[in-house]
Amino acid sequence: AAQVAALYAVDAVPLGRGAYGEVLGATHLRTGARRAVKVVTKAYLKPYVGDAGAFARRELDILRRLDHPNIVRMYEAYEDEER
Repeated sequence: AAQVAALYAVDAVPLGRGAYGEVLGATHLRTGARRAVKVVTKAYLKPYVGDAGAFARRELDILRRLDHPNIVRMYEAYEDEER
């Protein structure tokens, strides 16, 4: 979370919520670019998957490979003990 806060001004109100996380709007401090920040809480994933870290890494690998106008592009990923 500290890594993201150093680069982005994160909106206080989520854009949306799901079963194991939420999506927040954010503005890149240096460029002013608007981004969506998906926050996945690993503890919330555990009831659904055996290895929350592996599940998140697999999703990131898929998003890195996608290039489609109707699917969001992943620019960066950060991980800490909780998220």
